[in-house]
Amino acid sequence: MIEHQKALKAVNTYLSCLVNSDYQMIVSLYSSDATVEDPVGSDILRGSDAIKEFYEHAVTAVTEARLTGDIRVSGDEVAFPFEITADLGSGSIKIQIIDIFRFDGEGKVDSMRAFWGQSNIQK
Repeated sequence: MIEHQKALKAVNTYLSCLVNSDYQMIVSLYSSDATVEDPVGSDILRGSDAIKEFYEHAVTAVTEARLTGDIRVSGDEVAFPFEITADLGSGSIKIQIIDIFRFDGEGKVDSMRAFWGQSNIQK
């Protein structure tokens, strides 16, 4: 079971790294065989190399990331609502997202699922 404070620290680190384009720190939050499904329904990425490649590109446009509500911790998982602002060059967009992290016994994220779709994007 993940402690609330440890889950909150992981979430805050994750959001800070999105804004600072620190994809290497994001990758360090994950176990070596973790999975990422972002958004849910897309191809599932597996392992450090695939996750690194994903975040290396995903973080480049993020200019802001902030929680929009309280985190929810249950068992080995945390769910958290947040919003990112991304600069696409031709303008900015905001995306409302709910992520779910599942932690392994060592406190590393072993699964991340991001819930968002077209209806969650504001131009």
